Amino acid sequence: MVAVKIPEYEPDSGVLAVGRYNTNALRPQLTQLFTIQKRLRLLACIALLSIGSISLILSYMYTSTILTFIGLGLMLWGVMTLNISRTRYVHEEAVHGISVSTIKSLDAILAALSNTGSLLFFHPRHLKGLKQGYIFLSYDGVLRIPREEDLEKEKIFYDEPKGALLVAPNQGIVDILEKKLNVNFATVDLAYLQRSIPRVLVDDLRIVDDFSIISDENEKKHVRIQISGKMVADVCELLSKETKLGSKLGCPICSSFALIVSKVFGKPVVIRESIVRDSTISTTFEVLDL
Repeated sequence: MVAVKIPEYEPDSGVLAVGRYNTNALRPQLTQLFTIQKRLRLLACIALLSIGSISLILSYMYTSTILTFIGLGLMLWGVMTLNISRTRYVHEEAVHGISVSTIKSLDAILAALSNTGSLLFFHPRHLKGLKQGYIFLSYDGVLRIPREEDLEKEKIFYDEPKGALLVAPNQGIVDILEKKLNVNFATVDLAYLQRSIPRVLVDDLRIVDDFSIISDENEKKHVRIQISGKMVADVCELLSKETKLGSKLGCPICSSFALIVSKVFGKPVVIRESIVRDSTISTTFEVLDL
């Protein structure tokens, strides 16, 4: 996989963008590279199976134990090469449909509780908190979460502040990223995310075309991400139009990153703004001092 890393710095604004990858310009070359790689694997598989078969035939003709072991070994490696090189792909339409329907269902539940409230993403500090992210729907829009001793009771509805607590729906994406990077996000800083997250999303998982994390060095309360990719942008735009809390809940990528930021800073996070334009998502998160 080939990736281009383009760090950007805007001296006038004091904004540093690190970890920006863009594979759009290299898409034709990447497609050709994947095609060549697939053909080479197939040729290697055919060669191993062919030579292995010939060795087994000769071992039978000449009663040779050495040729038998050579043939079996080559046949084994040929079969392994064939299975290892087999990759399964999921159509974008399937991912699009699953994501949209799931978020719509959750939005209907949250809107029934309060369609004017605020959504806070956070990780409780108690034992299970570091492994699982939550969202808290504050009915009256007040940016507060229940006390830690109340959260340990693991209730759904709370009176102080008045709201509902739910398991974050996109915790799975956070778990995948931590597994890929072999790290707990609670032990790293924002600079690590800027270096590592784009590589995983663009190069390894290939679910976006471009991803960057932008933060103001002089003001730590706000973090902005910029995502390029038609599928994720279409999902984000559709959810913002067809759901009541879509701009607060975010698309799967944005809401999962809200959980990541919350885990890194150890504080609740809200989505302040999410704009979709020309297959690009720009989302701003605010870290709350609670």
